Amino acid sequence: MIPPRVFISYSHDSAAHKEWVLNFATTLRSRGVDAILDQWDLRPGDDLPHFMETELAKSDFATMICTERYVNPVVA
Repeated sequence: MIPPRVFISYSHDSAAHKEWVLNFATTLRSRGVDAILDQWDLRPGDDLPHFMETELAKSDFATMICTERYVNPVVA
């Protein structure tokens, strides 16, 4: 059986938030989900919009971890 592929979308609010998302993605992987996370798959200088578009197209599901900053990027 092929594990479900899940793209994780989130905002980089803080180091603590990024760590929480990393832990969440790690938990998904430990439970048999092929979680796609920029922290694992994106390198400095890579094209973020291209990465997101490509990985979303290849994924079965998308998970959005919404914070106020995710919904309204103007909020600091």
